[in-house]
Amino acid sequence: MAQEKAVEAGKNHKRAISATLTLLDEMLCEFEEYAQGRERHGALYHERNSLSDKQRRGIQSEVAAMRRTIRELKEALRLTGRRDEAAQHIWGRASAFWEVLVETQSRYLRRYGELAPGLKECLDPRIEVLIAHLQTLVDLSRHPASAPGAPPIPSPGGKSNGSGKS
Repeated sequence: MAQEKAVEAGKNHKRAISATLTLLDEMLCEFEEYAQGRERHGALYHERNSLSDKQRRGIQSEVAAMRRTIRELKEALRLTGRRDEAAQHIWGRASAFWEVLVETQSRYLRRYGELAPGLKECLDPRIEVLIAHLQTLVDLSRHPASAPGAPPIPSPGGKSNGSGKS
């Protein structure tokens, strides 16, 4: 496409457009990784990448075409992108996930019905261990550029002990 003259847009419009296109570009990064063969494997989570060569090439082509359009809009509207730090990403995801783990404790699972004998004794101590490890990930990812003064994850009881450890 030929060089276009920059278009004036209000700050709020630019912010909304930039946020949407940045999220789209982030999603395209993930699709591109799949087209390059990405598979992730954990203890319970497994990805299977069964994309054919034809599918991979097609995805790469579509991603490239979409990125050209995003670049055109970036230039035409003078949009700014976002740079994510890995540490900030880890901090944010781990900080947000503690509540999900807390809600997996036996006292919260009772809302789904009576607990099987021994479930509380099996589950709760291990969930506490996972929460402690999650807090350690938060602590490890914290540095001045990622989350200055970031609060620790609250303990399952809802109160932080102030040390950053639950």
